[in-house]
This record gives sequence, C-alpha cells and structure tokens, in this order.
Amino acid sequence: MTRISRYKSGATRRLLFVGLLAIALVASALTPALAESSDGAGNTAQNSFAVTISNPNNKLEITFPTSCCPDGTVGTSYSQAFYANGGGGFYHWSIAKGQLPPGLQITSGYPNGNPGLISGTPTTAGTFGFAVRVTSFDGEQVAMNGKITIH
Repeated sequence: MTRISRYKSGATRRLLFVGLLAIALVASALTPALAESSDGAGNTAQNSFAVTISNPNNKLEITFPTSCCPDGTVGTSYSQAFYANGGGGFYHWSIAKGQLPPGLQITSGYPNGNPGLISGTPTTAGTFGFAVRVTSFDGEQVAMNGKITIH
C-alpha cells in the first residue's frame, strides 16, 4: 500500500484515492512529499518526490491544434483532430457557429470524446468559418474559432 504521509504547499490540499494509491491534488507544486510503501510483511520503503499540476483548476480547454485548420481539396479526403483537457471529461464536439465545408462533419472520438475529429471529403470550394465547441460531461463548454479553405 502506498500513502502520502506529508507534503507542503501554499495551496488548498485534497487527496484523491485511486485504488491503493493516494494522489495529492493542489493548485501548485508540492515540495517535498514523502511516499511510503509497505509490502504487508513489515518491510517499508520511503521516497521523496515533487508533483506539479499543469491545469490546477481543471478548467476545460482545447489543447490541440493551436490554430485551425489546414486547407483541403475538393474530392480529397480531409481530417483534422482536436483534443481537450480538463472539465468533467467525456467530451462531446460540435460546431457552435458557422459551418463546415459541405462533405465534412465533426465527431467525438473514442473512448471519452478525445479526440474530436473533422473529417470527410469536401465537395465544394470556398472558405468556411466556424467555431468548434467541446462540452464536457459536467456541462462546461469552450469554443475555438477556425476556418477551412477548400480549393
């Protein structure tokens, strides 16, 4: 069994128990921390470590791509993936405003909606503006503007 016996942080502290492993969740870095492991026969090991949380408030965000989207060609297969982080997980992707080029659609990936994917075969040339929206299981939403030019 592994347990975190002490840690220091200026932020609010919570422990998340995953099986027999306890993970400290905070809004900053933990330094130092001491983990103890026991094998049930009285043998114990200790190790110090530091943990940094990169999205401390677990705010929903679209993490890839940084800009959207590459050009495409009429009659040629097109694919662009989107990834999300934070929120309640289990993401649903949609178009919040505007429209995708005819022949393209957005879908939620497997197993938890990551990645979202714009894919298909465009049928019409032009420049199409839209906003990609991701909604997490807990109802949090965030959108990212994009455009696709089809030649």
